[in-house]
Amino acid sequence: MQRRAGGKEGLGVQTRPAVEVTRRIQRLQGETFGAKFKVDGDIHDGGEQCKVKRVVCRENNKEFVVKVQKKSRIRGANEALFRRMTERMMNMPDDVNVVRIEACFEDAEYFYTLMDSCKGGDLFDFLRMLTSDDMQPAELNRELQIVMRELMLSLRHLHSQGLVHKDVKLENLVFKDKGGIRVQSPKTKGAGRGISPGSPKSPKTLKLIDFDFTQEWEPNSPKSKAVLGTDGYIAPEAYLGDVNPKSDVFSAGVVLYLLVSGRFPYIDEIFDDEPGQNLTSHPKMREIYDKMRKFKVQWKSPVWKQLPECHAFCQRCMEFDFEKRYDADQALHDPWLSNVTTTADEPQPDA
Repeated sequence: MQRRAGGKEGLGVQTRPAVEVTRRIQRLQGETFGAKFKVDGDIHDGGEQCKVKRVVCRENNKEFVVKVQKKSRIRGANEALFRRMTERMMNMPDDVNVVRIEACFEDAEYFYTLMDSCKGGDLFDFLRMLTSDDMQPAELNRELQIVMRELMLSLRHLHSQGLVHKDVKLENLVFKDKGGIRVQSPKTKGAGRGISPGSPKSPKTLKLIDFDFTQEWEPNSPKSKAVLGTDGYIAPEAYLGDVNPKSDVFSAGVVLYLLVSGRFPYIDEIFDDEPGQNLTSHPKMREIYDKMRKFKVQWKSPVWKQLPECHAFCQRCMEFDFEKRYDADQALHDPWLSNVTTTADEPQPDA
């Protein structure tokens, strides 16, 4: 699926009361990023636009992930917007399901955004686990409940801060740690440690990452000028410029649809625009919206029949009319999720 990178968007959006900024982007004075952090491995190589690496702090050996982005390639070369949103994220209250931006450094050419290290893989890995394992419906249902509750918790937190993510997808949801609750049992004694029966196979603590397209939002915000995000996940109203928090919930519904059925709800041929046509004023965006409206999403897979509450929940998240669609809080109160307990509900250790 193609990721859409838009042009410059306005900075004049009226937001909630100003967030106190106590942590700012730090300029590297007389030293390089490499002098402060040692590279321990590559995670993603997107060229000058974006490289993601594992690094270790030379001072205290603490592990982090760093996102390296060339300034001239940042969000349509809108460096001012990048600075504003990065500092918003750096000063946002911590949440167990949203990756923490530890710091951001800059030199003459690059930004280096330092984040929590997450080692449990992303939802693409989780999808492969689901498709390769012949799970019983009850077990699959539990795995999906845990993932979706933590995803909705991350969105509720972000939306409560007056922010919309705009690129919720499998790759932007990662697990803090590898899964399974390890216990010693008589059957495994002397043969290593096993996974307790009934414990979730899913890795532990899902976190939302990648805030490149995140923007401030209020009910009176002006319409978006460009369509941003990744084809297949983008909510229909976004093609008309009406991005709002429920647009993220639609994308979360697409994530769930993928995890259950193994394919996207909308066919690739719908998203047939050419480079430069992703402005909301372009007729092609209305055309894509209309094609999505007319398309019949398939819900006839036998798996959906085995997961009736999950099925109903996914349909509410993917409701075409965003006025009728769940917001994140409503999703968390749906009967399918309301009684689910995850690591996010456990007491968190002091940072």
